[in-house]
Amino acid sequence: ILAHRLAGMADRYEDRMDARILLVEDDPSIREVTAIGLRNAGFTVEAAADGQAGLDRALAGGFDLILLDIMLPKRDGLEVCREIRRTSVIPIVMLTARTDTIDVVVGLEAGADDFLAKPVSGSELIARVRSLVRVKHLFDRVEAQSAELKALNEDLERRVAVKVTEVERLSKLQRFLAPQV
Repeated sequence: ILAHRLAGMADRYEDRMDARILLVEDDPSIREVTAIGLRNAGFTVEAAADGQAGLDRALAGGFDLILLDIMLPKRDGLEVCREIRRTSVIPIVMLTARTDTIDVVVGLEAGADDFLAKPVSGSELIARVRSLVRVKHLFDRVEAQSAELKALNEDLERRVAVKVTEVERLSKLQRFLAPQV
C-alpha cells in the first residue's frame, strides 16, 4: 500500500531530479518500499543493509544524499553519521523509529541534517530529499565556481607577475638609454 502511495505521489512531480541516494536500512521491506518510492520520483537509489556497508559506500563517494537508519547491525547509524562527517558535507537524513527528543538531538549533533520518524510519509520524505538535494547541487555549483575562480586568480597573478617583470626590465632599459639620448 505504501509503495503504491509513494508511486502515485511521485508521479505528481514533473521536475524530476537527477540525484544518487544512498539508503542505509536493515529492514528489507522498509528498504524496498523506500527505494521504490525514491526511484519513482526520479532518483537513483543504492541500498545497504547494515552500517558498515553503508559507511563503505558513503566513503566511496558519488552520492547526493544519504538516508540513514539509526539502529543498524555492525555499526549504528550515529557512528556511521559521525564517521561520514569527518570527511564529507553530504546531506544526511536519519530515518528511524526512535522519536524521543533526545534521539533527535543526538542524531542532529552527530551530523545529520534532518530527522524523520518511521513510518514516514512518502510525500514528506520525497519533499525533504528534493530540498536537501537542491541545496547539495547549489553547494556543488558554488564549489565548482570557487575552484574556477581560484584557477583564474592564479592565472591572473602569474600574468601580473610577468607584466611587472617586463615593466621593471623596460624601466631599467629606459634609465640606461636615457643618458645616451
